[in-house]
Amino acid sequence: MGLSVFLLVTGIVYGVTSSERQGTVHLIVSAVVFGYIGIVTRAAARKAEEVPPERTPSVVEEEVAELPEGEIAPTIWPVGFALAAIGLVLGVVIQHWLLIIGGALFVASGVGWFQDIRHQHQHAHQEPAGTAGEVPTP
Repeated sequence: MGLSVFLLVTGIVYGVTSSERQGTVHLIVSAVVFGYIGIVTRAAARKAEEVPPERTPSVVEEEVAELPEGEIAPTIWPVGFALAAIGLVLGVVIQHWLLIIGGALFVASGVGWFQDIRHQHQHAHQEPAGTAGEVPTP
């Protein structure tokens, strides 16, 4: 969290004292990102401290092994987000028209990923054809 505060103050000072705005934006965005990482890390550490002693890692691994597999299958959409991030960064640094391509790819990746997950959830909650009303055999 200290790094986040430092970057925020540095970004504000840099924005006030310079005529360049890209450096200011980068410093403030970095402050927000490091602040988010700090909050998530602190929450995970507090949650780990609250785990009762009887829930050792081996017990947790056994519980995870008992969960049904195949709920959410791997997907290609994170690669789309990575390409969108490259397009957005290149748009800020090199050519502003690349921001449009990066933004469009970002939106398309988000929509595609949510549709993929929704499609997988719909199939996971449907009964297989021909098994409705059948009694499972032991």
